[in-house]
Amino acid sequence: MNKFIFAIFLLLIVFQLSAPSQTAPTKPLVVITLDKQTIRDDDTVQAQIQFSNEWDQNLSNVVLSIDAPPFLHWKDANCAEWKNNSYQEENNQPLVFGQIGAHKILSKKLCVKSDSDIVVGDHILVFNFEYSWIVQNNVQQSFLTIEKPLKTTFFGTDNIAGIPLALAGFIVPGLCFWVVVSWFKVPWLPFSSTDVALGERLIYSVLVSIIILILDSQTKVINISSGISLTKLANLAVIGASLGFALGITTRGLLYIIKNLENTKLEAAEKAKVRIDDSEQDLQKKLSLSDSVIHKPKATVELKNGKVFIGSLAKKETATGLIGWYKLSLSQQPENVKIQLRKLVQEGKWNQAFVLAHKNKIPIVLIDPIYELVSGEESITAEGFMKWENDQVADVDIEPDAHNREPLELEE
Repeated sequence: MNKFIFAIFLLLIVFQLSAPSQTAPTKPLVVITLDKQTIRDDDTVQAQIQFSNEWDQNLSNVVLSIDAPPFLHWKDANCAEWKNNSYQEENNQPLVFGQIGAHKILSKKLCVKSDSDIVVGDHILVFNFEYSWIVQNNVQQSFLTIEKPLKTTFFGTDNIAGIPLALAGFIVPGLCFWVVVSWFKVPWLPFSSTDVALGERLIYSVLVSIIILILDSQTKVINISSGISLTKLANLAVIGASLGFALGITTRGLLYIIKNLENTKLEAAEKAKVRIDDSEQDLQKKLSLSDSVIHKPKATVELKNGKVFIGSLAKKETATGLIGWYKLSLSQQPENVKIQLRKLVQEGKWNQAFVLAHKNKIPIVLIDPIYELVSGEESITAEGFMKWENDQVADVDIEPDAHNREPLELEE
């Protein structure tokens, strides 16, 4: 009995020794080499992949998947060849290596290309190899992961004009704003138009950039919280420059309008001045211009030769003028004109009344002419208006409510 049990035990040992090994294979040896550790926008990096099967058994279904930022693309090709093909037929899908025999090495070239819009910073490319093998008709699976660092930059640098790219979004839009605004030489520019908002003036660029980014955060058109890219930076620069252009041209437009208004006022004031060649109609309108309403005025002009003349209204400007008292008839006028004239005369707006009468060609009749003061007595001159050069005039005086007539009366 003991011999029988011992024989069975020996048979089991032999069976176990003769059974195929089910141990896991030796991990493959994978070497990934990048021709450079930095990639710019719209650039390529050539990768060389060597996969070595260190086990005594074949590996099948070897597949490579790559986890990379969305602005990176790849193809199992030489970069020069892919470029000649205008970067068509990109993979961006798991790469199938197929079967690799025992103690065999498989080499592949992989080209990694970046978009024109990239996110600057340090990134990790994750190469994940999945493979399988068969043990007693059973499929076994495993994987191997390799990580490779890759840095993305603009123009191969970490800064633009000394500005770190990480901070460029907080400076560039404001800088472009001030550059464009300075072209218009606006009076409110906080620094000389020949200076740039950098260095000691950098705070001005930052303040404007923050305002732009706050406004953009409401629309989320550009989101630099996920990183800065060349496209985002260009868009921010365009926004800053556009706002600068809009504000600059608006300022110049307002200044132009204000200057024109001032010039118009100056021209109007110049035209309103009494001149030696003015007609009676001109004097009626110019002398009746007043900031305050004057009822029944009496104007006195004293000449340097001692003569004194009395009328209703007088002014001493480029020259000196004096008018008497007038009336106009409303009998043949339209009702709307009558209403306007009554209102103007009642309110003492003599200038507007004279202008409206002349506009409607209503005859203005002299009813009381200019008087000359002779030996203390008023002597009639029969003149409706008089003019003098200023060097002939000693004094001009207007007394309100000093006469029994208005400068312009209405006759119904």
